[in-house]
Amino acid sequence: MAEKIRVAIVAHGRRKIPSDGWGAVENIIYQYALRLQARGHEPIIVNVKWRWATWIVARLWMKRRIDVCHVHNERALSWLAPVAQRLRLPVIVTSHYFFNAKNLDGEAEWGLKHLALCNRHICLNEETANLIRERVPGAMVEVLPNGTEVSQFKFAKKGNGRAICVGKLQARKRQRIVARLLTDAGIGCDFVGPLGDDALDSEQAHLHLGEWTRQTLHDKLTDYSALVLYSEAEGQALVVVEALAAGLSVVVSTQASQNLDLSQPMVTVVDGEENLAEACKAAIAHSDRHREQARQYALDNFDYDNLVFKYESLLKKLSGPFTPE
Repeated sequence: MAEKIRVAIVAHGRRKIPSDGWGAVENIIYQYALRLQARGHEPIIVNVKWRWATWIVARLWMKRRIDVCHVHNERALSWLAPVAQRLRLPVIVTSHYFFNAKNLDGEAEWGLKHLALCNRHICLNEETANLIRERVPGAMVEVLPNGTEVSQFKFAKKGNGRAICVGKLQARKRQRIVARLLTDAGIGCDFVGPLGDDALDSEQAHLHLGEWTRQTLHDKLTDYSALVLYSEAEGQALVVVEALAAGLSVVVSTQASQNLDLSQPMVTVVDGEENLAEACKAAIAHSDRHREQARQYALDNFDYDNLVFKYESLLKKLSGPFTPE
């Protein structure tokens, strides 16, 4: 393809882009589009429901306005993949689903069935990449972690001695368990995020601060000492690298530790509930001494201004002739 990248980036059509509040996928798409454009490329965000997205992408291709399509919504592939095949349009897909290769449920199998319609993949982590290689033999598969806009997060040299848990309140994120364990241990923890399929117990409901805007997250996350995310399933939790960018230590489950260097002193992985409170207490106590290191680690490994170069090279590579692995 030409040196300039002309890419249609397909979102879910659920929230506006840029999002002023929740919407991790929407923010990822927006941040990369901004940086591609700044580097002289032509990204076009297609943020509509999946059936309409197929029609729009096909029109863009036939009008010679794009060279490749990057889909962040695997459901769109049910229509887009066969159309793209007929039109010989290169399609890349990134799934943001939390696959657990050892325990694939019906929803995961549904997602994999759609992903198998595409043979060019950018995965969030190696576990997902290996699963795709197994399910789609010969597919071109690359890995690119979720990033964050490090410079936009305020940075304080000292935390407030409290933990924070950021994310939609869902059973899989286990905020109810976290609230109970930390309250019983006398550890202050606030919860931020919209209600999902779960809520905190009535005794801890006052700890739920509601949903923050994106700007509030940029401004206030650094007030805290540690982020805790004891989720039982994550693709790669964007909020973990956001917390590191804000200087926090992070206490995460094994499933929420994707792409992290576990040797870093501000990263703690907890396998069992019995260890969670003690791990959070230690992370809070030691947080101030690691805050600058946490931010630098986020800058070096997850900042969009650095990741965009790899994203750019992957778009070029995966939009070229198909070369089975």
